[in-house]
Amino acid sequence: MQLNQLIKEEIYVSGIYSIKNTVNNKIYIGSSINIYKRILKHRSLLRHDRHFNIILQNSYNKNLESDFIVKI
Repeated sequence: MQLNQLIKEEIYVSGIYSIKNTVNNKIYIGSSINIYKRILKHRSLLRHDRHFNIILQNSYNKNLESDFIVKI
């Protein structure tokens, strides 16, 4: 199932996730009661240059979106 499909069906999965920059191997670790929705929020904030984590935002701005891997 695609990430967007899971959100539309309101399937809630809680737990820990990571966002890894494959260029410098730095990792952001987070947790949520709805991981899929949270990851979409991260992606939206990063794309609009409004992420609350300045280190992650600067890393995102310097690299391609495809340089980041999300693991659950």
